[in-house]
Amino acid sequence: MEGTVHAFRKNLVEQGLLHGVNRLGVAVSGGADSVALLRLLTSIQPPFPVTYIVIHINHGLRDASDEEEAFVRQLAETCGARFRLFRARLRETPLPAGQSVEMTARQARLAFYRTAFEEERLDAIATAHHADDCAETFLLRLARGAGTSGLTGIKSDTVYEGVRIIRPLLDIPSADLRAYLRAIGQPWREDASNREEAIPRNKIRHQIIPYLEAQWDPAFRKHLLQTVDILTEEDRYLRDVTARALTSLQADEGRALCWRDLLALPIALQRRVLREWLFAIGEVAWTSYEQVATVLSFLNRASSGETAKNALTLTDDRILSLSGSEMRVGSPSPVQTPPPPVPLAIPGETRWGAWRFTVEPFRGWVAESHGIGVPPVCFTLSADACAGKRLVIRSRQSGDRIFPTGMTGSRKIKEILIDAKIPESARDTLPVIATDDECVYLTGYRIARTFAVQSPTSPSFLCRADRAFLANR
Repeated sequence: MEGTVHAFRKNLVEQGLLHGVNRLGVAVSGGADSVALLRLLTSIQPPFPVTYIVIHINHGLRDASDEEEAFVRQLAETCGARFRLFRARLRETPLPAGQSVEMTARQARLAFYRTAFEEERLDAIATAHHADDCAETFLLRLARGAGTSGLTGIKSDTVYEGVRIIRPLLDIPSADLRAYLRAIGQPWREDASNREEAIPRNKIRHQIIPYLEAQWDPAFRKHLLQTVDILTEEDRYLRDVTARALTSLQADEGRALCWRDLLALPIALQRRVLREWLFAIGEVAWTSYEQVATVLSFLNRASSGETAKNALTLTDDRILSLSGSEMRVGSPSPVQTPPPPVPLAIPGETRWGAWRFTVEPFRGWVAESHGIGVPPVCFTLSADACAGKRLVIRSRQSGDRIFPTGMTGSRKIKEILIDAKIPESARDTLPVIATDDECVYLTGYRIARTFAVQSPTSPSFLCRADRAFLANR
């Protein structure tokens, strides 16, 4: 018994669990663990006065619920604590579709905690989670494929939806708590549902852990908790590393992430940074292992050129898009249907979609552009090159290339648009001037070498391109 009391005091002091606490709610169900928590708390002498309020929820699920309520009420009075009750009556309430009784009871319990926390002006609520709960939680999460953060176990001091919750019993086994109660002559109530092995946690508690202790390692529970402790400290370190990496990779005030730099990190950090970023921007639905792996696979394929796509559909209304070195999540842009090709009037005026092109005779060259697809644009075409040629204005086509003036070789129109960070949804609405066998001009980019004006006195055509609605203002 003395060892249990000493471990309890040590937890409170070393972890500062009562720091800033003047009014403490104590969640007591009537079971051995929560009864031991209340008796331990009310037996110690903290350096400052603490007012205890016992909070008890009667779920109304079993015939013994009312008797347990009366027991906890009497126990609170014996310990000099105020009693706060909530009756859920879940047996009389239809369950939400697809939700278990256990989950419904948990939600009711947490809602009661929030209400009691506010109305009783509590500084914290103490719960009776103990070492066995930590071991069981570890195995439950391991079976679900949790990562390091998920395997760190239950925290001794957390805040949930504004409610501070402390757990002073986390390194004390349930058997020690029961031995303590027997030593002080304190009875408790057994919840029959804790023996129902159809509940996964109960199966782990009554079958799996005892089997492993008997057949494999008598100290299995102790060694498992050592693993939890190791993972907790390693996760704390990795959280710091992740936070620094995320800060260095964020752009546009956190709305974008530098994805190429992300891929330069070790895979362990890639997963953590990506997951934290998705959490930070509110895309919680895409933070599971499989979904993070899907995003990283897409980024790796984009980096190696295995995919030409610059967007990954997350849901019907959310896409992850790449623009240069940055990625961001947003709503998909509506698909814009490109206008059909039209002949370029030389000289004259031509409309293509929202664009208006005017062409007139000229001498020499002019080149004025504010960027690809940004109006207004002014450029010249060689009159000699245009002679006998049929030029059309059309949208880009698969395999389009241009041989730009001032550069060697050719460039794919697609690559030019990607480098210019033109959204994929807008690329088909950018005018391309072409002949039957050659791309002559991508609006706002360079003229093809074969149509470039050769000298300041050479005959040419002066072309101006503007948005039609801008030109008509």
